[in-house]
Amino acid sequence: MRQGKAAARPYAKALFALAQERSLTGQIARDLEALLEVVRTPELEEFFGLPWVSAAAKRAAAGEVATRAGVSPLARDFLILVSGQGRADHLEAIAAGYRELMDLSRGVVRARVRTAVALGEEERAALSTRLGQALDGKRVLLE
Repeated sequence: MRQGKAAARPYAKALFALAQERSLTGQIARDLEALLEVVRTPELEEFFGLPWVSAAAKRAAAGEVATRAGVSPLARDFLILVSGQGRADHLEAIAAGYRELMDLSRGVVRARVRTAVALGEEERAALSTRLGQALDGKRVLLE
């Protein structure tokens, strides 16, 4: 999937605003992950990327994919919209932007940590706590 971060940002913001309005932010995050798993298949990536396939056909396929994935109506409608606009290849970047907005709203920061030896749970917790203190009390999730 192409990473169109600039084009994905407005979609992520709009979806997040709707999800917040409907108190569905966690559900939509899970739905986006489920949709990514399905849309990442080579067949669907190719289908949604074909310029000669009509927007109506892409919307219909997206609706079917979302229904079979069992996602919420908001996530289904969002995938239909994105596919109809020719942006299905940006879904991964949209999901990443959505996660960032969700983390920001919850005061969470993600940190990628590389160590010479694997950290135990206590060491991970201590590092997370220390990083959180250094970042004005934010909750730090270690990756």
